[in-house]
Amino acid sequence: MEPKRYVGIDKDINGGMTDTGKIIRDAWVFGLIPESETCEGWLADGIEDLWRRVDAEWEKCGFLVGNLPPDLRAAFMRIHEQALERAKAAGWDAENELAGDELAHRPITAIRKCRRCRSGHPPSTRRSSIPSTAP
Repeated sequence: MEPKRYVGIDKDINGGMTDTGKIIRDAWVFGLIPESETCEGWLADGIEDLWRRVDAEWEKCGFLVGNLPPDLRAAFMRIHEQALERAKAAGWDAENELAGDELAHRPITAIRKCRRCRSGHPPSTRRSSIPSTAP
C-alpha cells in the first residue's frame, strides 16, 4: 500500500489552518524551508522532522513570539496574517474550529505533548491530510 502523502498547505483543509499548516508556516518564518515550499507530496516522517526543527527554533525564544528577533517577528506576523486572510476567504471560521475541537475524537496512539501549545495532539496529524517526509 502506498503511504499517504501530504496534499500541500495550499490544498489543505480549512485553508491550511491545521497543525501541519502551522508547522509549515513556522518553518517559513525560521527560514527552514522557502516560503514557496508547500510540502506537497511529503510523507508523515518529513513533516515530523520539520516539526522537530521548528520546535527547536521556538525553544530558543521560549516559545514566545515576543521573544523573536525583530526580523523574525515581522516575518511571523506577515506570514500568519496572510494565512488568516486566505483561510477566511476559503470559508474557514475560527469560532467553528474551536467548537469542533471540543467535540473531535482523536486516536490516543503516539500522542506527545506539544511544547509550543501545551496540548496533547500529535504534531503531524490533527485534521489535516497526513503528511510526511519529502519525497
